[in-house]
Amino acid sequence: MVNKVKVFSLVLSFGLLAPSFAFAADAGVDARIKELDKEIDKLEYEYKGFGEVFDKASQSSKAYIDERGNFVPHDKAVMENLLKVSSKLDEFVDNVTPSLEQPMLGVYFANGAKLDGFNIRKNNANDLYLYLKKHFVMKKGKDKAEYDSLLREYVNAISDSVLLPDLSKVTDSLYGQMTKRKQKLDKAKALRRYYKREKYQDVIKRLEDAISESEATVKSCRQLMEYSPKTIARVRGKLERMLVDQEALIVRSKRALSRFVDGL
Repeated sequence: MVNKVKVFSLVLSFGLLAPSFAFAADAGVDARIKELDKEIDKLEYEYKGFGEVFDKASQSSKAYIDERGNFVPHDKAVMENLLKVSSKLDEFVDNVTPSLEQPMLGVYFANGAKLDGFNIRKNNANDLYLYLKKHFVMKKGKDKAEYDSLLREYVNAISDSVLLPDLSKVTDSLYGQMTKRKQKLDKAKALRRYYKREKYQDVIKRLEDAISESEATVKSCRQLMEYSPKTIARVRGKLERMLVDQEALIVRSKRALSRFVDGL
Protein backbone atom coordinates (compact mmCIF):
# COMPACT_ATOMS: atom_id res chain seq x y z
CA MET A 1 0.00 0.00 0.00
CA VAL A 2 1.40 3.40 -0.98
CA ASN A 3 2.27 5.61 1.98
CA LYS A 4 -0.25 8.43 1.66
CA VAL A 5 1.74 10.80 3.91
CA LYS A 6 4.67 10.61 1.51
CA VAL A 7 2.38 11.22 -1.45
CA PHE A 8 0.78 14.21 0.27
CA SER A 9 4.23 15.60 1.07
CA LEU A 10 5.19 15.26 -2.58
CA VAL A 11 2.00 17.03 -3.66
CA LEU A 12 2.48 19.79 -1.11
CA SER A 13 6.08 20.29 -2.22
CA PHE A 14 4.93 21.87 -5.43
CA GLY A 15 2.05 23.82 -3.97
CA LEU A 16 -0.99 22.02 -5.33
CA LEU A 17 -2.76 21.42 -2.02
CA ALA A 18 -3.31 23.21 1.23
CA PRO A 19 -1.90 21.32 4.27
CA SER A 20 -5.20 21.49 6.10
CA PHE A 21 -6.95 19.65 3.28
CA ALA A 22 -4.19 17.12 2.72
CA PHE A 23 -4.56 15.60 6.16
CA ALA A 24 -8.34 15.80 6.41
CA ALA A 25 -10.19 12.48 6.79
CA ASP A 26 -13.75 11.34 6.79
CA ALA A 27 -14.17 9.07 9.84
CA GLY A 28 -17.18 7.29 8.31
CA VAL A 29 -15.32 6.42 5.13
CA ASP A 30 -12.24 5.40 7.15
CA ALA A 31 -14.34 2.96 9.17
CA ARG A 32 -15.78 1.37 6.02
CA ILE A 33 -12.31 1.08 4.49
CA LYS A 34 -10.97 -0.55 7.67
CA GLU A 35 -13.75 -3.15 7.64
CA LEU A 36 -13.15 -3.86 3.98
CA ASP A 37 -9.42 -4.34 4.68
CA LYS A 38 -10.31 -7.06 7.20
CA GLU A 39 -12.73 -8.72 4.78
CA ILE A 40 -10.19 -8.60 1.94
CA ASP A 41 -7.50 -10.21 4.12
CA LYS A 42 -9.90 -12.99 5.12
CA LEU A 43 -11.10 -13.63 1.55
CA GLU A 44 -7.55 -13.63 0.16
CA TYR A 45 -6.52 -16.21 2.79
CA GLU A 46 -9.51 -18.43 1.98
CA TYR A 47 -9.09 -18.04 -1.79
CA LYS A 48 -5.43 -18.99 -1.59
CA GLY A 49 -6.26 -22.00 0.62
CA PHE A 50 -8.94 -23.33 -1.73
CA GLY A 51 -6.58 -22.79 -4.66
CA GLU A 52 -3.76 -24.81 -3.09
CA VAL A 53 -6.05 -27.73 -2.24
CA PHE A 54 -7.65 -27.60 -5.70
CA ASP A 55 -4.24 -27.73 -7.41
CA LYS A 56 -3.16 -30.73 -5.37
CA ALA A 57 -6.44 -32.58 -5.96
CA SER A 58 -6.36 -31.80 -9.67
CA GLN A 59 -2.96 -33.43 -10.02
CA SER A 60 -4.62 -36.78 -9.29
CA SER A 61 -7.52 -36.17 -11.65
CA LYS A 62 -7.51 -38.12 -14.90
CA ALA A 63 -8.95 -37.02 -18.21
CA TYR A 64 -7.77 -37.35 -21.80
CA ILE A 65 -8.66 -37.13 -25.48
CA ASP A 66 -9.52 -40.47 -27.08
CA GLU A 67 -8.50 -41.73 -30.55
CA ARG A 68 -11.50 -39.98 -32.10
CA GLY A 69 -10.50 -36.66 -30.57
CA ASN A 70 -13.29 -36.70 -27.99
CA PHE A 71 -12.76 -35.49 -24.43
CA VAL A 72 -13.02 -38.31 -21.90
CA PRO A 73 -14.01 -36.98 -18.44
CA HIS A 74 -12.44 -38.02 -15.14
CA ASP A 75 -14.72 -40.88 -14.05
CA LYS A 76 -14.78 -42.55 -17.46
CA ALA A 77 -11.05 -42.04 -17.95
CA VAL A 78 -10.25 -43.96 -14.75
CA MET A 79 -12.29 -46.99 -15.81
CA GLU A 80 -11.08 -46.92 -19.42
CA ASN A 81 -7.49 -46.84 -18.25
CA LEU A 82 -8.13 -49.84 -15.99
CA LEU A 83 -9.70 -51.78 -18.89
CA LYS A 84 -6.84 -50.87 -21.22
CA VAL A 85 -4.10 -51.92 -18.77
CA SER A 86 -5.81 -55.11 -17.58
CA SER A 87 -6.56 -56.21 -21.16
CA LYS A 88 -2.93 -55.76 -22.11
CA LEU A 89 -1.82 -57.66 -19.02
CA ASP A 90 -4.03 -60.57 -20.12
CA GLU A 91 -1.43 -61.26 -22.82
CA PHE A 92 1.32 -61.68 -20.21
CA VAL A 93 -0.33 -63.81 -17.49
CA ASP A 94 -0.65 -67.58 -17.85
CA ASN A 95 -2.72 -68.82 -14.89
CA VAL A 96 -5.53 -66.20 -14.68
CA THR A 97 -7.18 -63.46 -16.72
CA PRO A 98 -6.31 -60.09 -15.12
CA SER A 99 -9.21 -58.24 -16.75
CA LEU A 100 -11.61 -60.71 -15.07
CA GLU A 101 -9.70 -60.70 -11.77
CA GLN A 102 -9.74 -56.92 -11.54
CA PRO A 103 -13.25 -56.41 -10.01
CA MET A 104 -12.54 -58.72 -7.05
CA LEU A 105 -9.05 -57.31 -6.60
CA GLY A 106 -10.67 -53.88 -6.39
CA VAL A 107 -12.83 -55.16 -3.53
CA TYR A 108 -9.77 -56.57 -1.76
CA PHE A 109 -7.93 -53.27 -2.18
CA ALA A 110 -10.87 -51.18 -0.96
CA ASN A 111 -11.66 -53.28 2.11
CA GLY A 112 -8.48 -55.18 2.89
CA ALA A 113 -8.14 -58.97 2.76
CA LYS A 114 -6.11 -61.97 3.92
CA LEU A 115 -5.26 -64.26 0.96
CA ASP A 116 -2.87 -67.18 0.80
CA GLY A 117 -0.87 -65.91 3.76
CA PHE A 118 -0.82 -62.33 2.48
CA ASN A 119 -2.33 -59.49 4.45
CA ILE A 120 -3.57 -56.89 1.95
CA ARG A 121 -4.16 -53.77 3.99
CA LYS A 122 -6.95 -51.42 3.00
CA ASN A 123 -5.90 -49.03 0.21
CA ASN A 124 -2.32 -50.30 0.31
CA ALA A 125 -1.02 -50.60 -3.26
CA ASN A 126 2.28 -52.16 -2.20
CA ASP A 127 0.51 -55.05 -0.44
CA LEU A 128 -1.61 -55.72 -3.52
CA TYR A 129 1.44 -55.58 -5.78
CA LEU A 130 3.40 -58.09 -3.66
CA TYR A 131 0.38 -60.42 -3.62
CA LEU A 132 0.01 -60.30 -7.40
CA LYS A 133 3.74 -60.84 -7.94
CA LYS A 134 3.27 -64.24 -6.32
CA HIS A 135 -0.28 -64.98 -7.51
CA PHE A 136 0.18 -64.17 -11.22
CA VAL A 137 2.41 -66.42 -13.36
CA MET A 138 4.09 -64.78 -16.36
CA LYS A 139 3.77 -66.59 -19.68
CA LYS A 140 6.94 -68.07 -21.12
CA GLY A 141 8.67 -65.98 -23.74
CA LYS A 142 7.40 -62.65 -22.44
CA ASP A 143 9.70 -59.79 -21.51
CA LYS A 144 10.04 -59.71 -17.71
CA ALA A 145 10.81 -55.96 -17.49
CA GLU A 146 7.74 -55.14 -19.59
CA TYR A 147 5.63 -57.52 -17.48
CA ASP A 148 6.80 -55.95 -14.20
CA SER A 149 6.08 -52.46 -15.52
CA LEU A 150 2.63 -53.50 -16.72
CA LEU A 151 1.87 -55.17 -13.40
CA ARG A 152 2.66 -51.92 -11.58
CA GLU A 153 0.38 -50.04 -13.97
CA TYR A 154 -2.32 -52.62 -13.28
CA VAL A 155 -2.07 -52.14 -9.50
CA ASN A 156 -2.10 -48.35 -9.89
CA ALA A 157 -5.12 -48.54 -12.19
CA ILE A 158 -6.98 -50.65 -9.61
CA SER A 159 -6.01 -48.12 -6.93
CA ASP A 160 -7.30 -45.26 -9.10
CA SER A 161 -10.58 -47.08 -9.75
CA VAL A 162 -11.15 -47.36 -5.98
CA LEU A 163 -9.83 -44.02 -4.77
CA LEU A 164 -10.53 -41.56 -7.57
CA PRO A 165 -14.12 -41.97 -8.85
CA ASP A 166 -15.44 -39.15 -6.64
CA LEU A 167 -12.46 -36.86 -7.11
CA SER A 168 -14.15 -34.86 -9.85
CA LYS A 169 -16.95 -34.03 -7.40
CA VAL A 170 -14.34 -32.82 -4.93
CA THR A 171 -12.50 -30.68 -7.47
CA ASP A 172 -15.77 -29.26 -8.83
CA SER A 173 -16.80 -28.29 -5.30
CA LEU A 174 -13.40 -26.73 -4.59
CA TYR A 175 -13.52 -24.80 -7.85
CA GLY A 176 -17.01 -23.54 -7.03
CA GLN A 177 -15.91 -22.37 -3.57
CA MET A 178 -12.81 -20.78 -5.05
CA THR A 179 -14.88 -18.93 -7.68
CA LYS A 180 -17.27 -17.59 -5.03
CA ARG A 181 -14.36 -16.32 -2.92
CA LYS A 182 -12.83 -14.65 -5.97
CA GLN A 183 -16.10 -12.90 -6.81
CA LYS A 184 -16.47 -11.63 -3.24
CA LEU A 185 -12.82 -10.59 -3.17
CA ASP A 186 -13.10 -8.62 -6.42
CA LYS A 187 -16.27 -6.94 -5.17
CA ALA A 188 -14.65 -5.98 -1.85
CA LYS A 189 -11.57 -4.56 -3.59
CA ALA A 190 -13.73 -2.58 -6.02
CA LEU A 191 -15.76 -1.17 -3.13
CA ARG A 192 -12.58 -0.26 -1.27
CA ARG A 193 -11.27 1.61 -4.32
CA TYR A 194 -14.60 3.45 -4.52
CA TYR A 195 -14.38 4.58 -0.88
CA LYS A 196 -10.74 5.57 -1.29
CA ARG A 197 -11.56 7.61 -4.37
CA GLU A 198 -14.51 9.16 -2.53
CA LYS A 199 -12.25 10.12 0.37
CA TYR A 200 -9.49 11.61 -1.79
CA GLN A 201 -11.51 12.73 -4.81
CA ASP A 202 -10.56 16.38 -4.29
CA VAL A 203 -6.88 15.48 -4.14
CA ILE A 204 -7.15 13.50 -7.36
CA LYS A 205 -9.15 16.26 -9.05
CA ARG A 206 -6.55 18.88 -8.14
CA LEU A 207 -3.72 16.74 -9.45
CA GLU A 208 -5.58 16.04 -12.68
CA ASP A 209 -6.40 19.75 -13.12
CA ALA A 210 -2.78 20.73 -12.45
CA ILE A 211 -1.58 18.29 -15.11
CA SER A 212 -4.14 19.58 -17.59
CA GLU A 213 -3.21 23.23 -16.96
CA SER A 214 0.53 22.54 -17.22
CA GLU A 215 0.04 20.63 -20.47
CA ALA A 216 -1.94 23.59 -21.87
CA THR A 217 0.86 25.96 -20.82
CA VAL A 218 3.51 23.78 -22.46
CA LYS A 219 1.49 23.65 -25.66
CA SER A 220 1.09 27.46 -25.70
CA CYS A 221 4.79 28.03 -25.08
CA ARG A 222 5.80 25.71 -27.90
CA GLN A 223 3.35 27.33 -30.31
CA LEU A 224 4.64 30.84 -29.49
CA MET A 225 8.24 29.74 -29.92
CA GLU A 226 7.47 28.02 -33.22
CA TYR A 227 5.07 30.46 -34.89
CA SER A 228 5.99 33.86 -33.33
CA PRO A 229 9.74 33.76 -32.70
CA LYS A 230 10.24 37.47 -33.39
CA THR A 231 7.33 38.56 -31.22
CA ILE A 232 8.63 36.68 -28.19
CA ALA A 233 12.32 37.29 -28.83
CA ARG A 234 12.77 39.49 -25.73
CA VAL A 235 11.06 37.00 -23.42
CA ARG A 236 12.23 33.79 -25.07
CA GLY A 237 14.52 32.97 -22.17
CA LYS A 238 11.64 33.26 -19.71
CA LEU A 239 9.42 31.10 -21.93
CA GLU A 240 12.11 28.42 -22.17
CA ARG A 241 12.51 28.36 -18.38
CA MET A 242 8.72 28.23 -17.99
CA LEU A 243 8.59 25.36 -20.47
CA VAL A 244 11.21 23.39 -18.53
CA ASP A 245 9.46 24.08 -15.23
CA GLN A 246 6.04 23.08 -16.55
CA GLU A 247 7.32 19.86 -18.13
CA ALA A 248 9.01 18.95 -14.85
CA LEU A 249 5.80 19.76 -13.00
CA ILE A 250 3.82 17.49 -15.34
CA VAL A 251 6.23 14.61 -14.71
CA ARG A 252 6.07 15.05 -10.93
CA SER A 253 2.30 15.48 -10.95
CA LYS A 254 1.72 12.36 -13.07
CA ARG A 255 4.08 10.37 -10.89
CA ALA A 256 2.25 11.51 -7.76
CA LEU A 257 -1.14 10.80 -9.32
CA SER A 258 -0.02 7.35 -10.45
CA ARG A 259 1.36 6.43 -7.03
CA PHE A 260 -1.73 7.80 -5.35
CA VAL A 261 -4.30 6.11 -7.58
CA ASP A 262 -2.37 2.80 -7.63
CA GLY A 263 -2.55 2.78 -3.85
CA LEU A 264 -6.34 3.06 -3.75
